[in-house]
Amino acid sequence: MPDPRGLWISRDIVRATAGLSENGGFNASDISIDSRTIAPGELFVPLVAERDGHDFIPAALARGAAGVLCARRDLAVAGPVIRVNDTLDALVAMGAVARERAACRIAITGSVGKTSTKEAVARALALAGPTHAAVKSFNNHWGVPLTLARTPQESAFGVYEVGMSHRGEILPLARQVAPHLAIVTMIAPAHIESLGTLANIAMEKGDLFGGLQPRGTAVYNLDAPHSDILQRQAEAYAAARIVTWSASGRADADLRIVGRMRGPDATRLEVVAFGEHFSLTIPVPGVTWESNGLAVLAAAHLSGAGLAAGIRGLESLEAVEGRGATRTLALPDGPVVLVDEAYNANPVSMAAAFDTLAARVPGPGGRRIVALGDMLELGEGEMAFHAGLAEPIAWAKLDLVFCAGTRMRALWDSLPAACRGGWAPDAAALAPMVAEALRAGDIVMVKGSNGSRMRLVVAALDAMDPRSGDR
Repeated sequence: MPDPRGLWISRDIVRATAGLSENGGFNASDISIDSRTIAPGELFVPLVAERDGHDFIPAALARGAAGVLCARRDLAVAGPVIRVNDTLDALVAMGAVARERAACRIAITGSVGKTSTKEAVARALALAGPTHAAVKSFNNHWGVPLTLARTPQESAFGVYEVGMSHRGEILPLARQVAPHLAIVTMIAPAHIESLGTLANIAMEKGDLFGGLQPRGTAVYNLDAPHSDILQRQAEAYAAARIVTWSASGRADADLRIVGRMRGPDATRLEVVAFGEHFSLTIPVPGVTWESNGLAVLAAAHLSGAGLAAGIRGLESLEAVEGRGATRTLALPDGPVVLVDEAYNANPVSMAAAFDTLAARVPGPGGRRIVALGDMLELGEGEMAFHAGLAEPIAWAKLDLVFCAGTRMRALWDSLPAACRGGWAPDAAALAPMVAEALRAGDIVMVKGSNGSRMRLVVAALDAMDPRSGDR
């Protein structure tokens, strides 16, 4: 039942931010930082980035905003307003108050799988009580406080994603969340351009443990590179408890996989978790879900929701857009399966995606095809990382590879001629090449870093389906 007070009452915002209220009080049903999508009754918080969000206060009020925050003393506001010194600082202050509404807070980070794991954890915990979670990948300097400030009045669980691109970013965000559980999914060469080494990445990810509550628990993947650094970070930050998982079955892990049966559409796992032995089926293919599934089970058990909720949550998983969502396109000469992995990529997630595609069975006469965009922020070794994808592609026995971008040219040059589908300088130029090559029975996976805009390829392939206008 929604709280009749809404998400925030203006007088509570004044207390949290030490702000000054003008033009009357209000109740806000939610918080928005985008005047284009704000809904009636929401609080508008204008942030200053490429554009000064204060310029859009009139538009937000015109769309029905209940009230606004404002840090510009020279700006007259024709509606309920709370004057603050800095709108981002005010949002952080609101987050510090609202986070206490969640009886158990879970923070999640990692080079691979943090968003998908966050979604799966939230799904599992929602089976045990009211659960609040970050929208999409709201995990940066404004996404974390916004998600915290949006925590509903009565929340049993709060699940917060924490990201980074440079050293020193995770610790202050972790302290904002102040989690009871802090989970690190994987260490991989994402953002290695700015951090330099995998060890530095592990140090940065391990800083998540620095935000833990006094009796908090550090949870991490024992199979991750430099897991010893995560162990030391947890100890250095005085985590009251350290819990580990291992998809490879390490006996010293608190949760481990002891048996598996992989299929094209699901994976059956035998798991030992906290001394219990049980089976479960994850209805989303992919080796990453074997590891991330253990993180979900750990979160469910340690939060008090229970292993049963974790199992039920995993067994009801659905892949999301950009992260493995699969659909069948009804093309004129027959069906083609599209796997949308266009949201993000790094060498580890690429190899895992190829492995998942290898387990899929094409239709009669069909092929396994990948359309790949540049992996970004890999630093000086970026060309070697791209060229190195040729090995997992060969292992997966993929039939045809399309590449977009200057970095992916290194992979293209490393591929045998038989599996070269085409190369283009960017995703927009690659899209028609992929579309023209498809035939009935094919399975095509599209993947790349978000900045490589491989979603344009996904959109072009979707548009080939006569039913696309109905979706």
